[in-house]
Amino acid sequence: MKLLTWNINGLRSNLTNLNLTAFLDDCEADIICFQETKLTRSELTSELACPPNYDAFYSFSKLKKGYSGVATFVRTNSIQTLAADTTQCIYNEGRLIITEHDHFVLMNTYCPAHGGNLERKMIYHEYLSSQIANCRDKYKHKPIVLVGDLNVIHKPIDDCGDFEAYEATAWLDDVLGENDMAMVDAFRHFHPNDTKAYTCWRTLTGARETNYGVRIDYILLDKRLLSDTLDVHLWVEKQGSDHCPVVAQFTFDKSNGAPTTVLSCAKYYPEFAGIQTSMQVYLDTSAPPVQPTTILKKRTTSTWQQQSFKSFLTTASSKRSKVDNSSPPPPASTESQSIQQLSEYQTVAKSWKQLLPGKAPPPPLCSGHKEPSLQRTVLKRNDNYGRKFYICAKPEGAKGDPKARCNFFQWAN
Repeated sequence: MKLLTWNINGLRSNLTNLNLTAFLDDCEADIICFQETKLTRSELTSELACPPNYDAFYSFSKLKKGYSGVATFVRTNSIQTLAADTTQCIYNEGRLIITEHDHFVLMNTYCPAHGGNLERKMIYHEYLSSQIANCRDKYKHKPIVLVGDLNVIHKPIDDCGDFEAYEATAWLDDVLGENDMAMVDAFRHFHPNDTKAYTCWRTLTGARETNYGVRIDYILLDKRLLSDTLDVHLWVEKQGSDHCPVVAQFTFDKSNGAPTTVLSCAKYYPEFAGIQTSMQVYLDTSAPPVQPTTILKKRTTSTWQQQSFKSFLTTASSKRSKVDNSSPPPPASTESQSIQQLSEYQTVAKSWKQLLPGKAPPPPLCSGHKEPSLQRTVLKRNDNYGRKFYICAKPEGAKGDPKARCNFFQWAN
């Protein structure tokens, strides 16, 4: 059995060329956990709520559109969902889904980024710790699996830049403690020394091209699950987001799958329940055929009779001739003068040529590669807001990497 977690950075943006079911199939997993779906319930369609062969569970942001949100998809012929809670989020931003399965309890989460508000981030992390404790109390005999984008860099090996520990790092240290109830960073358990193993890159700077990123997406396992885990890897080749998926493979049998009966599944939402019913009736071949309830009445003959096509043409022709006879004769043709020959046009065109700068000068060459640089604009609200500048056109990368951006900088004016 395979479990995949992925910050999708917008679910619908990945569905421009294929439907949801095909997209899920391409993920090649039995349980698929997405973060940052950026969906609200009002934007949910039948395709998103009722994908064939999958049970869909969503948690939406209730306060902001196009923001946050997580979703868990379970392949119904592989594994069954016994219970689910999609309402647990301290900020009402759709950051947590808890589902119970035969072998474990799964927590799919999207933790807030720092974003200059560390207090808010840490409140959510402490809340998440309380939810882990609650699940342990409620499901005493089942191990816990925590997956998602934690927005925390754990160790220097997980950071392309200068690593700096802070409160969220200490929180993750505590979750991955030494006691029997502590969880395990599954990727590092199987690949403790892998360097440059990142899951997130800055899209604006093209950092993925040089693998200049961080590892902030995790699969954390209860220690009791390690004996049933074959491997955990980063699917860095998978495109579609500024993150890559993390995939775990287990030894669990997939023969106990079945569609869920949990009412929090999206297919049971009132707006989609009718769709499920009609599909069931359609698939049930034993149901008797639907009989028509109304009979079309025979159209009564009216006094109006359709005219022949020839009669229509004759009438239309006579009407058109009357109109043509009443139309005024066309004006006498006059010799037209090209607009380029008018003195007014020549005067205006000369003025515009003097006003406009003409063809833009070529960008300067960067100092490190001697290649044309890239023009950018200051978007941060400060004294330089709106000013244009030039930087190296290469992607962001480690210092000394010849394929990475050099330190060239020059103001455009």
